[in-house]
Order: sequence, then C-alpha cells, then structure tokens
Amino acid sequence: MKLDEDMLEALLRLAVEAGMRIEKARSEKIEVFDKEDDTPVTQADFNAHQCITKGLAALPVVLPMLSEEGEDPLQAYKEGWPAYWLVDPLDGTKEFIANNGEYTVNIALIVEGSSTFGVVYAPAKRWLYWGGARYGSFRAVLPEGLNLADGFMAGLAAKQITVRSPDKPMVVLGSRRHGGAAKESLLAAMRLRWHEVKEEKLGSSLKLCRVAEGKADIYPRFGPTSEWDIAAGQAVLEGAGGRVWTLAKERLLYRREEVINPDFYALGGREDDWRWL
Repeated sequence: MKLDEDMLEALLRLAVEAGMRIEKARSEKIEVFDKEDDTPVTQADFNAHQCITKGLAALPVVLPMLSEEGEDPLQAYKEGWPAYWLVDPLDGTKEFIANNGEYTVNIALIVEGSSTFGVVYAPAKRWLYWGGARYGSFRAVLPEGLNLADGFMAGLAAKQITVRSPDKPMVVLGSRRHGGAAKESLLAAMRLRWHEVKEEKLGSSLKLCRVAEGKADIYPRFGPTSEWDIAAGQAVLEGAGGRVWTLAKERLLYRREEVINPDFYALGGREDDWRWL
C-alpha cells in the first residue's frame, strides 16, 4: 500500500490539527491522571486521540487504528491486521506536563509488521516531519497563520532531509528520563573509537527525527518503549537513509505479542558505520 498525494496531505493536516488540540489544552489548566500502568495522561492526550480517530475514519481508504489511548493495545496482533494506523496522540506526556515543548503527535502506517510511513509533529515548536523508505523524508517549520485548507502543502515550504555520515563530534541523543549503565558503556566505546563524542538529551520521538535530519548520529535506547512511541519516527528515519536496529542488528518490526519494543539503536550514516556495535 502506497499513499497518494491526497492521502499524504490529509495525514499532515490531521497531525497538525491534533497538535492544535494539544496546544489549546496547554493554554488551559493541565489536569493529570494516572493510567493503570502508573504513567500520566492528560485531557490533551484524549483530545488528540479523538481528533485523529475521527480524521483517519474520514480518509478515502479506511484502515483500523491502534492508539495508545485506545481500549486494547494488542488488538492488531489478536486480529491479525495486515495494515493499520499506529498512533501516539501525545508522545512525551511528561514533557507536555513539564511544558518544555518536546512532545509530539505520532501517526504511522504499519503494513505486514513494517513501519512504512510516518508523520511526527511537534506542536509547541511547529516542526513537522514525514516520510518513509518509499517516499523519502521531509521537514517543515509551520509558519504562523498557516491555512489548513487550500494551499496547505504549498505553504509548508518543505525540505527533504537525509542522515549524515558520522563526524566529529559524534552526537549521541538520550532521553531526559532514562539512562543507565548500558548507555554509559556505549558512550565509553564510542569515545575510544571517535574520541570526540557529545551527548544531548531530548524528549519524545523528536530524537529519531533529529537523527533523520542529520543533527545527530545515534539514539540508543536501553529501556522500555512502546510501539506507538517509535513507529512514526522510525519511518521518517528510514526515509532519510537511516535505520532502527535491535541489539541483534535486525530491523525493528511490529509483529510481537506485546507492545513493548526491545532495546534498539536509531542510527544515521551507513550500515557499515555501525557494524562494530
């Protein structure tokens, strides 16, 4: 399944519209609730979920949707969906609560276990990323007052993005809230190999997008993430020439009987640059 231009534009508009719902909620009092897994959720999460649910149902080609805020996170696996939308309406809820701007809307198209296309929108920063291996990947900074109706795509002034070859200093991205011994061991190995290594911290799926646009070289993740956290960013990264590998150097896929990803590396450069991992 490949998206045509009308479907592509509709998906970009939808991510932006969901981001507008999030920003509207941010301007009001943020009320925080605890989910069953003790992670936080806000009304902004629910508002974006409702917006995306309605928007995807209105597309010319209707596919099932699996969302972080949906009822059954294993539905795609249980029912054997060959193609579906995998959505995180608000990735980085803790960043949203902290009001640091590092949160995103994630919409991914999964086909036969592969993330084939993704849209990532950071509403506080107005950064919009989209792409996949069959499409290339692109970035736009939305201007103030952008018309979501006629002329939307022309108003984006999109630029194609590509990963960079490893260079000095090597830039390693990390989570603001996760680290540990495995990451420190990797940093030590990289310093032996490249000498100049710089670590930066960033929230949400923006880490994969920053690797995709050549602003960083690697995002190693040693710790739990859910499939909806990663899928859209993975598609953008792969469209820009990068890859997401498990620690076994296998492409990250979406076929497991659980929603938690294995540990992984999100990588720029070429495959040969990372065979030493």
